[in-house]
Amino acid sequence: MLAVRYFFVAVIVGGLAFHGPLHAQVDLERFFPPVVGGSEEVTITAEGKFPRWPCEIRCDRPDIELHAADKSGQVVVKIAKGAPPGVAWVRLIDTQSVSSLVPLLIERNAVTLEPAGADGNTVVNLPAVVTGRLARGGEVDSYSVTFNKGETFVASVIANQWLESPMDAVMQLADRRGNVLAQSDDSRGLDPQLVFRADEDTDAIVRIFAFPSQPNSTVGFAGANSFVYAIEMTTGAMLDHVLPIVVGAKINTASPRGWNLRAEAALQSHDQSQYSPSIWFLADGLGWYRQPSIDGEAINVAESAGSASVAVAGSLPVVFTGSVDGVEEIDRFRFDVSAGKKYRARSASRSRGFLTDPVLRIVNVESGAEIARKDDNSRVDFDAQLEFTAKSDGQYELQVSDAVKAFGPRHVYAAVVSELTPSVKLTVASDRFRVAAGDSVEIPVALSRDSGFAKALTLQIEGLPDGVTAAEVVSEGKGDSAKSVKLKLTADSKASFQGTFRVAAIESESENSASGSIRYATFNVRNQFDLSEFWLTVGPQK
Repeated sequence: MLAVRYFFVAVIVGGLAFHGPLHAQVDLERFFPPVVGGSEEVTITAEGKFPRWPCEIRCDRPDIELHAADKSGQVVVKIAKGAPPGVAWVRLIDTQSVSSLVPLLIERNAVTLEPAGADGNTVVNLPAVVTGRLARGGEVDSYSVTFNKGETFVASVIANQWLESPMDAVMQLADRRGNVLAQSDDSRGLDPQLVFRADEDTDAIVRIFAFPSQPNSTVGFAGANSFVYAIEMTTGAMLDHVLPIVVGAKINTASPRGWNLRAEAALQSHDQSQYSPSIWFLADGLGWYRQPSIDGEAINVAESAGSASVAVAGSLPVVFTGSVDGVEEIDRFRFDVSAGKKYRARSASRSRGFLTDPVLRIVNVESGAEIARKDDNSRVDFDAQLEFTAKSDGQYELQVSDAVKAFGPRHVYAAVVSELTPSVKLTVASDRFRVAAGDSVEIPVALSRDSGFAKALTLQIEGLPDGVTAAEVVSEGKGDSAKSVKLKLTADSKASFQGTFRVAAIESESENSASGSIRYATFNVRNQFDLSEFWLTVGPQK
C-alpha cells in the first residue's frame, strides 16, 4: 500500500501573504520523467525545493505507491499490476509545509526515456511511450521508428495540456533524407498529434521541438527545464477521446474515437481517485481519456444520425454532444421552453482541446425565427455562450455548426442547455495556506453571483484544529462584500497542525445544511478539477 504517514497541520500555500514567517517550504514543481509505465519499480526525480528531506508522499491512487529514497529529490514508484492508465495526483509533505498537487502520468506500456544530452535518434519499437525534455534553446529531440506499407502511424504529445509545460510543441515525421512527411501543431490545445498513413515500408524519424507557449522576443526554438513531454506512438489502436466528451449524469457506456480501432475494440473505464472522473481506455491499445462531468443533474443527449434528424430532450438541464462530420453540417437539438423564463446555452470544444469552433443558434421551432446567435466568447475564447428569454410556451431548437465549416475526427463538441436560476460560486486563489503559531493569515474568497442571486451568505471555516480560530464573515447581497470577503485565521502560540479544511457558505436565513443551502468554496487545479478541501499549515516562528 501507499507509503504515506498523515500529519495534521494547517497548510494553504500558493503565494498568499502571511504574517509571521515560517521555515522554508517544500516546493514540488514537477516529476521527471513525468510519466511511468509497466509494473516494475522505478526511481524518478521530484524537481523543486525540499528543505527537509525525506518528505512524506501522498497520492490519490491506491494502486500507485510512492516513497522517498535516501537521496534528496529521489522518489521510488511502484505501479500495481494491471493499473489502468491516467493520472496520479501527488503532494509532498514535510513537518513545516506541503506542496501543490502535481500530476504523474501513468501508462501500461514501459516508458522509454530520451538519453540526457543525446544528439542522435533514440530507437523505439512500436507501440511505445517516450518521454524527454527540451532543456535548452534550439534543442530538437528525435526518435527512430519503422512501420509497414498500409499502416497508419499515430503519435500524440502530452505536454502543455496535462503537464503545464510552458511550450507550444511542433512534431514532424521525416524520412532519412530529411524530407518532412507530415507535421502537426496545436492539434490538442497546444499539443500536437500526428497521423500518417504509409504508402510504403517506412524508416522514419519523429522530431519534436517547441516555441514558448507565451510568445516572446525569442527567435528560434525554445527550451527550458520545464519543457517536459511524453509521446504515445503506435501503428495499432489509439484512443483519442470518447463520446460524449463531457457528461451530465454519470454514464456506463461511451463510444470510442481514435485511429486503428477495430469494431470489437474493448473500451474500459475506471474511476481512479477522489480527484478524477471516469477514465476511458482500451483493453489493447494506447491512449486514455478523462471524461469530466459538467452538471451531475443534467441528462445526456447525443446528436441523431443523419443531418436531417433532430435530437430531443425531455427536460433540462441537458448535455448535448456530437461531432461535425461534413462541411455544411448543422446539428439540431430541441427542448421545451416556458414563457418568461430565461435560458443559457454554452459550448465546450476548444476549451477541452478539440478543434470545433462552435456557432450556437437558437430558433423558435413553430415560427422559424432566430432568437439568438453566438460565435466566439472573446478573441481568445472560441467557445460560445448565449442567453435568451422565451416569449411564449413552445419548443426551441439549438443548432450547432462550425464557424469556418471545418470538420473531421477531432471536431467534436458538447453544448449545455439549462434554465437560468440564481446561483453563486465561491473560489479561493490557492489550495494551501500557512500561518505561524501566534500569528494570523487572511484567506480572500471571491463570490461570483449569477442570475440575480442576492441572498446574504455567512462564511465560516470547517475543520480547524484546536488552537486555530476564524470568525464568521457575512457576504451581503449587495455592495463590496457581495463580490469578495476575507476570512481571518488566528493561531495561538502553541498551535501545530497540518491537514485539510473547507470554506463553507450558508444562506443567512438558513440554520443548517438540511435545506441544501450550504455551498463550499473551490480552487481549480491546473484547469482539470475543482478542489473543495484546502491545506493549512500551522508551524513555529522562524
